[in-house]
Amino acid sequence: MAVSVVVITGCSSGIGLATAARLAGDDSKKYKVYATMRDTSRKQQLVQTVGDALGQTLFIRELDVTKDESVEAFFSQVYEEDGRVDILVNNAGILTTYPLEGVPFEVNRQIMETNFFGALRTIQKVIPNMKKRRSGRIINIGSMAGVIGFPFSDGYCAAKFALEGLSESLVAVLKQFDVHISMIAFGLVMTPLLQGLGGNLNLNEDAVGEETLELMQKGMASKHWQSTSVDFIQTVGQAAEVVVSVIEDPNPKLRYTNREEIREFLSLKLKDLSGENVVAHQMKYFET
Repeated sequence: MAVSVVVITGCSSGIGLATAARLAGDDSKKYKVYATMRDTSRKQQLVQTVGDALGQTLFIRELDVTKDESVEAFFSQVYEEDGRVDILVNNAGILTTYPLEGVPFEVNRQIMETNFFGALRTIQKVIPNMKKRRSGRIINIGSMAGVIGFPFSDGYCAAKFALEGLSESLVAVLKQFDVHISMIAFGLVMTPLLQGLGGNLNLNEDAVGEETLELMQKGMASKHWQSTSVDFIQTVGQAAEVVVSVIEDPNPKLRYTNREEIREFLSLKLKDLSGENVVAHQMKYFET
């Protein structure tokens, strides 16, 4: 069995780290994993997790998906060493919450650069070779926030919505070349991104206004938010198993979710194109 060359972005922590470790530890050693991260000084957790697999089935490389030159250098090296990428997992991402009017434009630019344009850059680099070989898998780590909007997650939702559109637009064309692209619409996963939710963004409180700040705090503390968290949350290990199952699915689909509850949740939007179901769900965050 030929070894599959896998590239995973955003492997310093979270789903990327767990997925890289899971694939590299496969008993049959059928994967050669390039675990990439913007800052390789943050590799220690991954190094400790993979143990003897480091340098055998897993290789840590620097890749900043927001920089053209970094993407070019990385993929040039991979193609020189291996001649191909069989599986690309776009996982690198930024997650935060804030009132849109209270943060500098650059915050949203960086979210879009990482969560959307970062994936677009890597996809552009693998498509020509995959089409030529008529083989390949592209897996984009999405979110239920890429299908339905959430209060105070404007920039994040916008980027994930864009990634959904990109994937849908590519799927039929790539199928003509036996190349498959998939989205995984995850719910809440207990990653460092989630644990840092809402972080210190130096909000311009004057621009936001006291009433809106109170609404954000109320929403985050609401029973609806808490019940949603309990229903949908997963560990990174569980999330990694979902990614592996998608990689190994013999009949690749465009979209996957990690829980039945999320499929029901996302169907709210499709059942009522007026958007009233979505609005009604969002309003629950502000109920007492």
